[in-house]
Amino acid sequence: MIGICACGCGRQTNKHQSTIRRFVRGHNLRGKNHHAWSGGRYISGAGYVRVQIEQHPRRSSAGYIFEHILVVEKALGRYLPKGAVIHHANGRRAQNNNKNIVLCESRGYHLLIEARTRAFRASGHANYRRCPHCKKWDDPANMYLYKTRRGAYHQDCRRRYQQRRSSKVFASITRTYGDDPDDVPAVRVTLNGVAEDAGA
Repeated sequence: MIGICACGCGRQTNKHQSTIRRFVRGHNLRGKNHHAWSGGRYISGAGYVRVQIEQHPRRSSAGYIFEHILVVEKALGRYLPKGAVIHHANGRRAQNNNKNIVLCESRGYHLLIEARTRAFRASGHANYRRCPHCKKWDDPANMYLYKTRRGAYHQDCRRRYQQRRSSKVFASITRTYGDDPDDVPAVRVTLNGVAEDAGA
């Protein structure tokens, strides 16, 4: 004979010797029965508020959903569109009021908002970019912009970086082989990227 778990999950319980179990193992400590029950609301490790809800397509296996999703869905009057991402305007993930939430149509648009917010907080200009070499924010008109990806750098900074890098490589070769250029082996790089002695 099989019974139904008394916690309300709907799972079947097993028979133990001659009695039917009331709960699936561990379910008697779930929800309101647990000593640390906080009313079905807690803040996750990432700082988001999670709320327990009975029925929802985005509900986790434990029955929780992010509170900001519920706030947006209440304002929309329907479920969150597929691919949409929610942005917290002031950066505080636990503040889920309507003034702090922005619905982004895609992850790419959300990343753009995050990048512009970082630039504005650091430099006072949303369009500024950060040079990866000198770590300073500047107008993109004064920088070289990558053609294939987002990012920019000062050409002087890049030149100094490459000079420092090549001097480190040269210093490493000098430490390994000495100052005599005849001692440095000639190396040929093959198509598969493996270095081999050119004299072989």
